Amino acid sequence: MAAAETDNISAIGEFLGDMGTFMTFDFGKAFLLATQQNSKNDQSECLSTFGDYQALYENMNSMAQNSTSYYEGLKAKGQGDGTSVGFSTSNLQGYVDVFIGSVNVYNYCDIDYYTRSVSRWFSLQGTLNLGVNLVFRIYSTDDKELYKNLSSAVASKDQAKAGTAFGSFVSLLLMFEIPDQTTTASYVNVDSLMPN
Repeated sequence: MAAAETDNISAIGEFLGDMGTFMTFDFGKAFLLATQQNSKNDQSECLSTFGDYQALYENMNSMAQNSTSYYEGLKAKGQGDGTSVGFSTSNLQGYVDVFIGSVNVYNYCDIDYYTRSVSRWFSLQGTLNLGVNLVFRIYSTDDKELYKNLSSAVASKDQAKAGTAFGSFVSLLLMFEIPDQTTTASYVNVDSLMPN
């Protein structure tokens, strides 16, 4: 017997209780899309960068799990048999690229919006604002459809639907939307480090 869909804030508890199931790229993409100003724009800088990161991560994960191409490549070039230390060392740049990709996601998805919004909670005004917003989210009927969608997604393990619903909730709770175009420059020209 399937559990009934929840149309109140307890759907957030259902989701958080099963959150490990939803830590996938499909969930992440839907979450980020739902927190954007234009939640239909899947060509934004944020989602484009997230897609690049996903491809980089999946490629690196595949390379790290299968050393066959590494050893075959060395043999084909006539550079010996290779070693496990050499294989690990050859993957090091890939791991660095994955880390850099995650920094790009942080910058292009303006994750600062999340951190700035959460940091407000540590002031009296921010705590009161969060409290009022939470009480509104608990007692208002405005979010019933959102909670129903999240509860349904948790029951069916639908990654994209859960990402959309939870992203919408987070955006409402934290009171922010990610701009479609980043506000943070990823490169700043400093001219030179040494004075002339």
